Amino acid sequence: MIPMLDPRLDLYIKVVAHRLVFSLHSIVITWVFMTKFNARYKQAITPAHLLANLLHPALQGKKLKSVEKEEAVQYASDTWPSMVPTIIKFQAKTSPFQACKFTDEVTKDVEPLAW
Repeated sequence: MIPMLDPRLDLYIKVVAHRLVFSLHSIVITWVFMTKFNARYKQAITPAHLLANLLHPALQGKKLKSVEKEEAVQYASDTWPSMVPTIIKFQAKTSPFQACKFTDEVTKDVEPLAW
């Protein structure tokens, strides 16, 4: 004959099992959301968007992954090959792009089109 568990232990096991199921459910929902988000991101964000982010005076591609930066420069190379040296100078902050023009004060106060 199987001995009966203490009712408190039985309740504890049920609570732990419920929390485990809830945690697994949360993980699955998060994974599904991230999968759908990443798929939509890849549809919506084009190499032109990445290049715009890379060349924005305030953003300068700071939050782009290295793969995205490479994709942006490759897009520029394919579309406007003569502009790639200028893009490299922009990234390096060399002449005609002086480092003083990249300070937070300047990039916040001056609109990108005026910059």
